[in-house]
Amino acid sequence: MSKEKIEQLWQWFIHNENAIIDCIDNESTTERKRIVEQLNNLILDIGLFYWEIGPGENSSWYFTISPNGSK
Repeated sequence: MSKEKIEQLWQWFIHNENAIIDCIDNESTTERKRIVEQLNNLILDIGLFYWEIGPGENSSWYFTISPNGSK
């Protein structure tokens, strides 16, 4: 797992935070496909992971990355 690729993911995430929130709040936004595709590609560059993002139960939002069921 490359530290550089992880840093790229978080820098992209910070830069696109408002667009991500807009995509969650407004499913019909034109940015949704682009944001999801870019986030997916950045995560897959790190490894074969599954990810999920959305409103949280105990906090405003959650972002989960998991190893696709692989222990």
